[in-house]
Amino acid sequence: MKPSLPIFVAVVILLTIPSATCSKAAPETVEDILSQAADVSLVKYDCVWTWPNRTQTSRVWIKDNMMRIEHTQGGQTVETYLCDYEEMTSFHWTSPENTPKRSVTPGEVGDFFSAMYMASIAAEYNPKIIGTETTDEKECYLIEYVMDNEIRVRAWIWKKHKILVRNDLVTTDHTVTIEFKNIDFSSISDSMFELPKVR
Repeated sequence: MKPSLPIFVAVVILLTIPSATCSKAAPETVEDILSQAADVSLVKYDCVWTWPNRTQTSRVWIKDNMMRIEHTQGGQTVETYLCDYEEMTSFHWTSPENTPKRSVTPGEVGDFFSAMYMASIAAEYNPKIIGTETTDEKECYLIEYVMDNEIRVRAWIWKKHKILVRNDLVTTDHTVTIEFKNIDFSSISDSMFELPKVR
């Protein structure tokens, strides 16, 4: 039996009305973006600090509560920090001696090289999304805020992976740039967070 015309018309209308669940998603808020950028738990990258007269490059590995930082000169590792944020301990050693010694609390060294920490503190300073911009070939949200009424910060958050890729800290005297390069989300061996064996 053929369906009656009124029923057929009603079904067609229901099928052609856009569902509320298919409507355009609401734009992400600055709080959403920074929250995701602060929540990355597995990543490795190069952290490059640039001052007006010098540059420092460090290699960084982060896995859950563990963090390894290697300061380099001329491409060679000269100093290493191993931070355990769960146990709140850190160790430090220089190359080639590789004799670990207990160091400062993890945050006193690790926070300066953590893209996630820098994203987390941005939320405390009334940040604003001021646009989008490409840096290091990555399309980013450009976020701006002011720290302590004197340091203007611009933060570039990679749209694709929601991770901080650059911070510019601008004062009346100079600008300091912190870049996170060669970002890699692949697995990291637990051995990266082991202390060197003392000979």
